[in-house]
Amino acid sequence: MALVHRFFGLTGIVIFFSLALACTYYAHFRVLRAETREILVSTSFACLTIASSILHWLARPHIFSLIFVVAYQYVLDAYQYRQKNYLYLLPLLMLFWVNLHGAFIIGLVIVGVYLTGNAFKIFFSEDKERDETWRKLWGVAGVALACLLAALVNPYGIEHLMFPFRLVTDKFLMDHIQEYLSPNFHGTVPVRYLLFLAIVIFAFSRSNLDLVELLLVLLFTHMALYSVRYIPLFAIVVSPILARYAAPLTEEVGGALGRYLRSRSAFLFAVDSKFRGDLWLVAAAVLIYAAAAAGKISHRFDETKHPVAAVEFLRAQNLEGNMFSNDTFGDYLIYAAWPQYRVFVDGRIDMYGASVVKDYLKVTQVSPEWEQILDKYNISWIFESPAAPLSTLLLEREDWRLIYADKVAYVFVKTKGQNEHLIARFPNVKPERIAAGK
Repeated sequence: MALVHRFFGLTGIVIFFSLALACTYYAHFRVLRAETREILVSTSFACLTIASSILHWLARPHIFSLIFVVAYQYVLDAYQYRQKNYLYLLPLLMLFWVNLHGAFIIGLVIVGVYLTGNAFKIFFSEDKERDETWRKLWGVAGVALACLLAALVNPYGIEHLMFPFRLVTDKFLMDHIQEYLSPNFHGTVPVRYLLFLAIVIFAFSRSNLDLVELLLVLLFTHMALYSVRYIPLFAIVVSPILARYAAPLTEEVGGALGRYLRSRSAFLFAVDSKFRGDLWLVAAAVLIYAAAAAGKISHRFDETKHPVAAVEFLRAQNLEGNMFSNDTFGDYLIYAAWPQYRVFVDGRIDMYGASVVKDYLKVTQVSPEWEQILDKYNISWIFESPAAPLSTLLLEREDWRLIYADKVAYVFVKTKGQNEHLIARFPNVKPERIAAGK
């Protein structure tokens, strides 16, 4: 990402991630198309998947995990149900995935589901099917071992594999980080429609779920209901299964509506087949580049929401000592002022561990121990929002002095120690000027 930003700027990063998303959902659409000739069904589920996962469309490395999940699901599904063996690709993909994002563990989980499903199927298969199930079991077992070994090829070795487990078993982090909380269905949550469709489709389907499919649906539904962060993964993994069982149901729709839907589907299928589906990916890429060339795609940080001016002040003053800031400001500081300044926390707050997060929350919430925690980390200056309770408190304290203020950010320094020259340089910074609109 640093190289992309260096050569193409922030707009280049936006374009780069836009293309990554286009490739992800093109690949997912191809997976859906492999399930049925009913293109209206596959398109509908593709749109629902996009709508469900848009909440996590951020310019962060987890975008790559989405396309890796698509790839893992496609390869394993093709091996399980279509007699196509691309399993050798999975360890190669894991080598990249494990070094790009921590969600690599989902790849191992998906492989584990196929392994578990085949293992249980052996006990329920008839004699003529048992040999085939054994063959699939050994194939998946071999690739599971290969993926696990590939996952060890990272700078931290086995510790990197343990981190996701430590994270999800840390109840404090799971209960206090917003993206790990359960979805709030009072708002606009498109994934609810996938859940409704799953109930309807499985209720009316004449076919029984395969054991592997059942495990995938149960596991990823549980994950999506447990945490907002897993909703995109649920949509990507479960929608091809739903499409597989929904297609036969659409063929039973009678009357004029049924005839119309089938004729439209046949026409669109012919058009899509003529272009082999590649038209849509090419069109998306051309549209992104054309919009960028015309200046329609650009990005800058909104100075009314991000501490742009405040960080310019900090870069000019070169403050010494340890800083305390909120996680949102930490994100922008890393972008605009690293390595000159090292943040206390940033938006990836789960990376810091429960102990640091607890201390961070005690300070931001102005708990009784807030001063002891600042002393614990030897904090000499604070970068905080004007609306924060901590800012309100510090304005009343004699041992902290405001040296910068605007509508977005305040900078406080301790009155003792190495900050005396800053206090002398900025002696009359008054927050009430902001309130007065000056």
